[in-house]
Amino acid sequence: MGAGCMRTEPNIKSGDGGQQPERDVSVASSTPGVTLAGTVCEPREGTIAAALLVSGSGPQDRDETVAGHAVFRVMAHELARVGVATLRVDDRGVGGSGGDYLASTPDQIVHDAALAWGTLRAECGRVPTGIIGHSQGCLIGALAAARTSPAFFVALSGTCERGRDALLGQHRDILESEGATPAAVVRQVSFMSGLFDIIEGTDDAGEQRRQLGRYAAENLELLRESGFVEEADEEIVAFVVDDASEWETRFLLTTDARGAFERVPCPVLAMCGENDLQVDAERSLGAIEDAVRGTGMPFRGRVLSGLNHLLQVCTRETSFAYDDLGPPDAGGAAQEVREWLDTGVLAR
Repeated sequence: MGAGCMRTEPNIKSGDGGQQPERDVSVASSTPGVTLAGTVCEPREGTIAAALLVSGSGPQDRDETVAGHAVFRVMAHELARVGVATLRVDDRGVGGSGGDYLASTPDQIVHDAALAWGTLRAECGRVPTGIIGHSQGCLIGALAAARTSPAFFVALSGTCERGRDALLGQHRDILESEGATPAAVVRQVSFMSGLFDIIEGTDDAGEQRRQLGRYAAENLELLRESGFVEEADEEIVAFVVDDASEWETRFLLTTDARGAFERVPCPVLAMCGENDLQVDAERSLGAIEDAVRGTGMPFRGRVLSGLNHLLQVCTRETSFAYDDLGPPDAGGAAQEVREWLDTGVLAR
């Protein structure tokens, strides 16, 4: 692997992950003139495989930093400790990467991931090179896998349920965990379903924003019940319209997630935290297994005991207290990956 700039400085609240050598690399994007910045983390001894890390929703830095926790930095170092090199990349417009994530298209983001996988494969030579997606990155990663030829695919805290079902289930689980009454849960989930009807019902961006604005204005009392207390009416409406209009929402609602997993051309490992309230472990693993089994590809599913969406140790009651919880505990997930590679992928 070529020479590069070493990165060993710790990240705030990231945990040390057992510091392993890192070097910065440049990655071509799918847009001419736009270059992405990334970091390769390598085992000190004996690289047995390599994996591209694909982050979740929103513009993310290469460390997938959420609430001060550098999820991917910790994961990269834990994987390096068990012999797996990784590449993690700043999204467009974040950190050292050019472009604008929010102004991009889903196809461009998927193509970026496919090109980044190709860069890692070239860097790592002959070792089996796969993709590890986290959260929404599972869907992006699955779509990228269908365009490439990865040796393996790992879905971490993701799902291939129908987008509407996954998002409404997530919203319901969150409300119930926060102690909302059954009646309030029904009201809030119904409102969310109405938003999705508008997003799925029109392709015209201007008309969609107008309909979303009217819908939000008609449901201000319900929105204040959901947590908008001090904001002016127009601020609430603007927030709902802007949030619901982002391309990621339509992408999740309209993309055939099951079909994406059915096109993954390699063995699949799916893992989800026992206390993850953003992605229900039982529903997630069941849906992915059902999709993959039909392809004839090997599948393994694992529930990560006591962990939440960011792989932090927690209870179900504290699952969303990201700021107050400790750093991601990715060691168990890394060990699962290594064992699976040894017994199910590298042995093929």
